[in-house]
Amino acid sequence: MQIKKVVIFFIFSIFLASCSLNKPIVSNSYLVVLKTQKIKFADSGFLDIWENSAKISAYFAGKSLLNLEFGSSFVCIDYGCITKSEFNKDFLNESYYDNLFLDVVQKKTLDLDGEVVNKEFGFVQKIKNEKFDIVYRVSKDETFFRDRQNNIIIKFKEL
Repeated sequence: MQIKKVVIFFIFSIFLASCSLNKPIVSNSYLVVLKTQKIKFADSGFLDIWENSAKISAYFAGKSLLNLEFGSSFVCIDYGCITKSEFNKDFLNESYYDNLFLDVVQKKTLDLDGEVVNKEFGFVQKIKNEKFDIVYRVSKDETFFRDRQNNIIIKFKEL
């Protein structure tokens, strides 16, 4: 009987430890603005960020309005999962590198040639070439990405 209790306690401990390892680095409510050719969304939502992934979700009256999950090589949308390059091609710009959206969500500088100006609580990055005209600003409580050439806006403002 004592061995059974020890085994149950051990299994329960492993279960609890595995749950605590997968906590997001950031988990807050945000004003989420996504404006592309296929997505037009502006409402409050939740943003959960892990080291190599992120999840954006928004609900109204208990129903999911938006659910985007960005993993290491895929993006899951309400209807299923696709590769990051397919996501860029379908929803953003096929010229974007695979992790661009995740880099914006995680407030990282973009892996593109362009001027980066450091500010007190963030930075501004400007990239202009024949494929896009990007202004990307990151501050303590707001992330703003705009590609003027492709009419794309991504904004997260902490509530």
